[in-house]
Amino acid sequence: MVLHFCELKHVLRQLVFTHPSIDAYENWDQVWSNPRPADASQYLANFSGVLAASSPRLNFWRALSGTDGKTRWVQGTVRPGAASVTTAYPYNASQIFTITLYLSTGITSRGRVGVDAAMTARPLVNPWFSDPVDKAVLIQAINDLILNVKNIPGLSLITPDNTTTVTDYVNDYDPASLCSNHWVGSASIGSVVDENAKVLNTDNLFIVDASIIPQLPMGNPHGMLMSMAEQAVAKIMALAGGP
Repeated sequence: MVLHFCELKHVLRQLVFTHPSIDAYENWDQVWSNPRPADASQYLANFSGVLAASSPRLNFWRALSGTDGKTRWVQGTVRPGAASVTTAYPYNASQIFTITLYLSTGITSRGRVGVDAAMTARPLVNPWFSDPVDKAVLIQAINDLILNVKNIPGLSLITPDNTTTVTDYVNDYDPASLCSNHWVGSASIGSVVDENAKVLNTDNLFIVDASIIPQLPMGNPHGMLMSMAEQAVAKIMALAGGP
């Protein structure tokens, strides 16, 4: 049985706010089955407007230094609505929005993937917060965000509310729900495959997927993976004598 290191994209936590300027858009529940007539008409007329975009309205990034001296990047994504709300406060559901904070590039937590006794490929060691510095940086990022926005008139943080500290909010969250499942690194270039995506010490065996990416990207990996695949195919086809 061969085991490799793995890591995941984006250990995350969600903050839910309300503000009178926000349109939660019915939390997107009816966006396709019963869209607002004006939005449907705009999309049908020229493929623009709300229905031509995803729910996130804003992304931002910030670099934070951990106690180990390493830099980790935190990505924030802002969207109207919320997947869930946990609060003792009364609130207007039509005015909620979510800021999701992710740890991405620089994360140091690792796990292992492999084949278990039933011959099923799965994580054998979960990677979530295996390095406690990752958790400390995420908590710092959440506290910094709350501090920076607390004086905005009309803005209220409802998840977590004042019955829960940020540290408890992170510690009490189900680790299996902390990620957005963009796995990379289980067959890294240099460790498992060479620069041509060929498995080391083999012939005619190549890996071309997210597993050969050695580090997390700054944002969503989709574009990077497409580029990687195109370049890997070109390198494989250019090998002397063919693949």
